[in-house]
Amino acid sequence: MQLRSVAAAVVSVLSLVPLVSAAPKPTPTPTPTATPTPVPNPCVVMPCQYQQVRSTNPARTDVFNAQSQWLATFTDNSYSVKVKGTARAFSEPLIPETTGRPQYTVTTSVWVRLMVNKFVGTVDETWLNQQLASNTPDILALSMQYIAEAPPIFDGGGQQIAGDSGYGAAAGADFNDYLPVTWSYGSFGGNDAPEGSEFRDMDCSGFVRMIFGYRETLRTPNPATNTAGGITLAAYANNRPGIAIPRVSADQCNPTKGVGVYVVPYVSGQKPTSYGNLTTGDLVCFDTDSNETGIDHVGMFLGVDSGGHYRFISSRNSLQGPTMNDSGVSQTGPPCYSPSTLDGCGWAPDGWRSAVRP
Repeated sequence: MQLRSVAAAVVSVLSLVPLVSAAPKPTPTPTPTATPTPVPNPCVVMPCQYQQVRSTNPARTDVFNAQSQWLATFTDNSYSVKVKGTARAFSEPLIPETTGRPQYTVTTSVWVRLMVNKFVGTVDETWLNQQLASNTPDILALSMQYIAEAPPIFDGGGQQIAGDSGYGAAAGADFNDYLPVTWSYGSFGGNDAPEGSEFRDMDCSGFVRMIFGYRETLRTPNPATNTAGGITLAAYANNRPGIAIPRVSADQCNPTKGVGVYVVPYVSGQKPTSYGNLTTGDLVCFDTDSNETGIDHVGMFLGVDSGGHYRFISSRNSLQGPTMNDSGVSQTGPPCYSPSTLDGCGWAPDGWRSAVRP
């Protein structure tokens, strides 16, 4: 594992003040302009406490309070729920590989939570109220626990579950290699023992599996359902469509092989012409080479940063692990550096192909 020499991530709590950016900011939900569309059995307990509006592309239910303020977005066939919370600022100190590039901050009041089951149209307002009141780390906060020199975090049994992660010598380091633990897939793939050479490393898809799968399963059970969160994990080459997160990025970015729904549809060889309904916490998918062989890198969209750029976090080989920073080394010459953004120029903006909401 290669260590990176920087301070830990800076995550601060700010007041709910809109971020001023130089580019249009994707909104977490549309502003309601009409009477809410009736939804059959919209709530687990009737009558509903909140207003609901059905929207499309992707099909979803947006939840608002009596003052028409957005509270949450539940997306059909997706485990992830976008919830309104206290605004937070995410940033990462520069490391030697990013020297000379600006340090950007992403400020967002969107928190990303996971339901135990996929959303199928009925809002559990008891669960939603628990999430609205919760300040426990969400998916975004978990992702920042693996950047350069992030301090180690241990579970109750003394197992280190977070802290500075490398990438590894090449793609192949999964979440259980980082830990290290032997992971049992039971009849769906047997046991996977950790590779000693990939200790404390994760590639891009292993990083996604860590934060959306393994880490979420460690939460205290939901008192309303007596179950913990976390999406089931699939063994390599043994996908379980609609149920489990696959091992490789190409399958994670294909809802017919993994979980979730397209937010920005995939078109081979074409960069999306619009951000569509992309929001914080969606997976962003890339073809990083020029031969258009398909998706080979995945990250998570964080939001629009302080420079107006559409920034994501991913585990990158060139930057030795999970990062939201830009590389200080240009692949094609200035001004095209290697950013962790969907806009601009470089391998990521040029190779962006789609987005999926897991």
